[in-house]
Amino acid sequence: MNIKNILPGLAIIVFLSACSSAEFISRENKPATKIDGLQDDWYGQLNIVKELKGGIGVKNDENFLYIIFTTKDQQKIMMMARTGFEVWFYPESDTKPFAIQYPVKEIRPPEEFISRDFKIGGGPQPGQGQRQGIMFADFEIKHPEFMIINEDELPLNLYKVDGQDFINVKPGHDDYIFAIEYKIPLHSKENDRISLGVEPGDKIRVHMKSGEMERPSGSPGMGRGSGMQGGPPAGGGGGMPGGGMGGRGGPGGKMGNRERPDPVDFEFVITLTKE
Repeated sequence: MNIKNILPGLAIIVFLSACSSAEFISRENKPATKIDGLQDDWYGQLNIVKELKGGIGVKNDENFLYIIFTTKDQQKIMMMARTGFEVWFYPESDTKPFAIQYPVKEIRPPEEFISRDFKIGGGPQPGQGQRQGIMFADFEIKHPEFMIINEDELPLNLYKVDGQDFINVKPGHDDYIFAIEYKIPLHSKENDRISLGVEPGDKIRVHMKSGEMERPSGSPGMGRGSGMQGGPPAGGGGGMPGGGMGGRGGPGGKMGNRERPDPVDFEFVITLTKE
């Protein structure tokens, strides 16, 4: 799929600031969304988010919420792979907040990530398009599972990617655009299954965030803390996760002699459509 053919059909909404929540009206699930990590089912239905260098799409039917996250920012993709990526849900219901964590955060010293992730073997070096294809494929191979975590950031369930019918996550890519698709049940009759506990017409607050890159130990100006800290604020009540994302120097600071990339941190409110 050629991205040049996609852009004219997109519903373009540009958001300049992550400080205030964006609002998305969910669309009807037409055409029916197949959770395959591809954007074919989202033509003309993505909301472009400038700071993500990509977009977000939302659909629902009477049973499920469908979300797609896209970006062409390689630094953000690598940060997600190294520090984890969480999508927090705060429904307007009695359901407690929970998150889907994919990729699942790896507990490894930051120095182990340097020059190891997305490594390309010897021989002639591929061009940019080939490098991105290798990176995307490597992402999918290295991260075969997703985790459900509760408001205290404790694990509830661990599932295989593309292995469940009632809840699902799948990464993929079209040309230079990386994507993750999500399928989340609106309600469930089975007590052991996670659901949003909402109906079409209700609202859901969503917070997407990665961790923040740590400097390797011994590097100049190394800050303390890493990864995704906080979670929902004490007392709950549907607020957004509290706490900062660890490390000193703030987003965009220096990481040794290199710029530290900004973490993914984007909030929005979904109004579910009534079919």
